[in-house]
Amino acid sequence: MFARPLRKIDITRSRFTMRYSNLRNGSTDAERRCYNRSENILLTFDDFAAPSDVQSFLAILDDNRVHAIFFLLGTWAAENQDLVSEIRRRGHTVGNHSSTHRRLRSESEKVIRQEIVGGVKSSLLRPPFGAFNERVRAVALEEGHRLGLWTIDSEDWKGLSVGRLRDRVRRELHPGACILLHLNGENTLMALPSIIEDIRAEGYKLSMGGNDLQP
Repeated sequence: MFARPLRKIDITRSRFTMRYSNLRNGSTDAERRCYNRSENILLTFDDFAAPSDVQSFLAILDDNRVHAIFFLLGTWAAENQDLVSEIRRRGHTVGNHSSTHRRLRSESEKVIRQEIVGGVKSSLLRPPFGAFNERVRAVALEEGHRLGLWTIDSEDWKGLSVGRLRDRVRRELHPGACILLHLNGENTLMALPSIIEDIRAEGYKLSMGGNDLQP
């Protein structure tokens, strides 16, 4: 059962904020969709978590036959190389979320490059906080990365309850949506099975990777 629905003004404000941010940053539709070429819903997970929690995320995705993109921190990935390899073996895409989660837009070109090169080996970069500018994009391209952003921010990083998380994602769904979630979100792991169920109940399919993506 859903928690009290988000007010219409909250949804409108969220969408306005996202549109403003997209215009300000100059992000493209392909970047916001993480190059999802289909109308299926794409789940993406940022940051890091305890290895046991990551295994739980993988088990839920396996049980539901869903493939996702994991944008991992380089420092965490370096300490959990076997788990990163397992994420890939299970058919998921691994993206670069920088080395230490610095706000790249505010950094020098040298630091931007260090953060990207020190991150996970990938062709996709999700700048921490979604903060980037043309300098970040240019350095990323030089290092073989395209930007991968999102169209729906679940706001799980705010510590929303399971019910509020479900409602927020459900209300924002649209064809080809790319959903931002966090491995270390307070209630994300608990909410994930219900979020997947809700997406399917709304008549959408979830990405299985493959031809949906061209990362």
